[in-house]
This record gives sequence, structure tokens and C-alpha cells, in this order.
Amino acid sequence: MSTSSAAKDTILDFNLSPADIERGTDALEQGKRAQDSGAAQTNPTFANVIIPLATYENEGCTLNVSTDKDICDATSMAAEEKLDELEGTPQGLFEGRATEVVDGQEGFVVMTKYPDIIPVMKMAKHEETRELALRLEAAQLLGYKTHAEFVLEENMAKAPVPVLEFEEDLRSRLNADKQAAGKPYAGLFGWDYRYYSNLVKERKHNINDEEVKQYFPIKEVTRSILDIYQNMLSLWFVKIDNPPVWHADVEMYEVWKATEETFVGHFYLDLFPREGKYNHAAVWPIRAGFNRPDGSREYPVAAMVANFPKPTPSAPALLTHDDATTLLHELGHVFHGICSVTKWALFHGTRTERDFVEAPSQMLENWSWEPSVLQKFSMHHQTGKPIPEVLVKRHVAAKNEDASLFNLRQLFFGLYDMGIHNTADGKVDTKELYNKLYEDIARFKIGSHNTWGIATIGHMMGGYDAGYYGYMWSQVFSADMYASRFVKDAASLTHRLAWTIATRSCVQAAATIPWTA
Repeated sequence: MSTSSAAKDTILDFNLSPADIERGTDALEQGKRAQDSGAAQTNPTFANVIIPLATYENEGCTLNVSTDKDICDATSMAAEEKLDELEGTPQGLFEGRATEVVDGQEGFVVMTKYPDIIPVMKMAKHEETRELALRLEAAQLLGYKTHAEFVLEENMAKAPVPVLEFEEDLRSRLNADKQAAGKPYAGLFGWDYRYYSNLVKERKHNINDEEVKQYFPIKEVTRSILDIYQNMLSLWFVKIDNPPVWHADVEMYEVWKATEETFVGHFYLDLFPREGKYNHAAVWPIRAGFNRPDGSREYPVAAMVANFPKPTPSAPALLTHDDATTLLHELGHVFHGICSVTKWALFHGTRTERDFVEAPSQMLENWSWEPSVLQKFSMHHQTGKPIPEVLVKRHVAAKNEDASLFNLRQLFFGLYDMGIHNTADGKVDTKELYNKLYEDIARFKIGSHNTWGIATIGHMMGGYDAGYYGYMWSQVFSADMYASRFVKDAASLTHRLAWTIATRSCVQAAATIPWTA
């Protein structure tokens, strides 16, 4: 279907001209002035800090890149004071390079731009040279003892102590099995976890992932899950023909209220892998919704990105049950943003406290384990029959048996995150701490201690610094929401009254939490 006239003016243009980019640069300068003005307030209030920043957000700038030359050309003299501290980097790195004297010692000026920072981070042999303690330094400049204190002040947890107490309490409650597939636990390594967990599923619970996949052809599953969301949220989705998108695989949808001709927003589905694409599953809130000064509405836009299997010439694309759960979860983030109604873009959708933001989507995951709901979106790609209830029950039993080890692994990441960010001196041997906590908490051996396990997870550098605990913290709220509103009747996802009550507290109320100076 072609896009309707009511929604046409809200469509994003992904082909920017040089003039468009120049206007974006001007907007960045405006944003910096707004932030500097707020930071300079000696008596900060909602009126002189929050409203100016929120107004700036409403004006459409979504980038947070400084145009300040001193920041863009920032140097790190403290780490590169002497030549031997750059041992291992290419000799050509120093040819014609400027030097400066800092604290009586002459050193090379090394920029944080790519031509400088990449060789240093890849090749410098001294670990101290590679360490960037800017998070701790910035936090202490603002009066906090640790980076974790700085981050957590705006979260539900408020401080490191409640986080650590929460995680240690959970750790004490989890009684992980010390046997896996009949083999002594003490002999297992990190790379054995998935293999032996799968053996338990197959041998004890008679679950074969290939058998389960036959019930989840991606085309039918996606359509059915979208139907569930339409019914649950009283929405109507319109798929756009020949949409203006960044790749031919991408689908674009308009969202309307089902009971009236009211436009709500757009969302995109980019579900298949390709070269150079982000290789996990996530949702990007491309544009926030807010009220314009003239009283009209700026409509939200979100994009879900995933890497599900593509169809082949001989078979349709089939999802694992985990993939289907991921689809439910990520679409939860999409509609958290699409359905959110706020005055300010600053508080729109998933811009909640970091340790709550996963709760609505985590709650929706529960339905991927309910037989009555699974039968709404599962369909054997050959017979057309829904997944048998007995197969679902075996799958649930296997999941529950693996729950302790899975959650201990999550606790490990959370406690490691706090270990590197809740330090007042920054003197943390990241590799040693990772190895020790992994064996103590996750209960699997590391193997070679010369490996860098932390390099396999990007959360600590991707916005979840001092925040990984939030996955389990928010799960407490998601479990409470599910148990109090939906567990008695799994089919209540079609009960709009129950969902309306839940969404009012989870989606819209997030924008009305009072701020205090």
C-alpha cells in the first residue's frame, strides 16, 4: 500500500544533501550552547536547566557530537609522556610529530583521532598507555567518588550500594547445578556451556531445536506477532509499498489508532543480515514524539534491526524459539516508543531510567512461553499446524533447568561492570578481575588466562557502563507486571482493558515523573 496523505509529511529522508549536513552542524552548535548554559547555572532549577534542554531536543537535533576544536583535537599527554611508553607503535607515527612539555617532561602529542589512537590502542605494549580513565576523571571533576556513582544517580538504584546488595542477594539465592549432562561440573570451561546445556535439552527433555524451528517460519511469525500487537494496543499497521528506505530488505509501516483515523508514527523492520550491518538485534528510536509550539504533533519513528536467517531456494527462513522471543522483545521497544505520548522529546519512549527500560519488553517475552499465545503465532511451515502444547511444556522445563546457570552468567557481567566502574583510583587489572569473577560466579573455568574475555562483550563501552545490572533489576518489575496483570489469563494480551492499565503506568507515566533540583 502506498503511504497515506496524512502521514506523508512525517516520512524521513535518508538522502541528505551537503546543505542538509551543514544545517545539522549548525544545530550541533546550538546544542552545545544549550548544554553550556545549563552547566553554568549556579542555582539549577527545572525552569533554567531542564526546560531549555528539552526545548532544544524538541527542535530536532539528535546528535551529541561536540564542535569544540579543543575537544575534537583532545590530547592525552599523561599517558604518552615518554617514548618507551609508546613501545610497539610504528616508528612512522613519530616522524614530524609535535612535542610538548608537561610536568617537566617532554612527550609526543598524540591525538584522539583515528590516525593516532588506533595504532596506539592496537600496538602499544604498555597496558597503562592503552588505558583511558576519562570516565573516572570526569566523574571526580563533578564531585563523585566513582564513575558508578555518577551514572547511578539518575537511575532507579541511585547509588552503587543498592546495586551490589541486589546482585549479591540474587547470587546467594541461585543454586546452580553442579552436574551438566552427566559430567563433573569442575571440568567444564566457558566454551562448554552452550554445548552441554543443549545436551541436557536433547537428552533429558527431548527438545531438538531443529524440530522446534519448523513451527516458526519468519514471514508468518512476523505477521502474526504484529497482529497480536495490533489487537493488544488497539492499533492498525499499514505496510508501505516501495518505501524510501536504506536497503531493499527493509520494510516500512505506518501506525494508526484502530478506532479512529489518528496517525501515530512509523516503524521500520530490518531483519536480515548483510555485509557491514550491525550484527545483533536492537531498536533505534530514530525520532522522538513531542508537542510542537504551535500545538501540532511531531510523530515518533523507530527501527528494529536484527539478523534472522534468510530464506533459501529450498526452504523458507525459519526462526529458533529464541529468535521468536527476540522478535517479541524488540518489538516491545518499538511500541514503547511509538505509543508513548509526551510533551518533551527528552522524556519520550525508551528514554526512561536505564535500569527500567528493559522491563516492558522483558514482560512481553513471557508470552513466548505460553502455549495459548504461541499457538497464535506458530505455524509449521509444511503442515500449517501450531506448535503442540506438549512440546512447549518440555521446552519450558528445559529453560527452567538452565535458569540458574544463565542468571549467574548475567550476574557475573553485572558484578564485573561494577568492579571496573565503582573504583575511586581506577587501578583495576581488567583481565585478572574478569577471569577471577568468571570462575567464581559463572562457575566455568577460563582456560588460558592470556585471553581477553571482556573483548567479547561491548556493553561496558556501549552505553551500559555501570548499568549492566539493569537487565536483572528491570526483570523484577517485568515479572511483577506479568504476574499481577496477565499470568492468570495468558490470553489477556488480547484484553485491552488490562493492557491499557499497564501501558498507562509503564509507557506514558514515565514522562510525568517529577524532577527535583
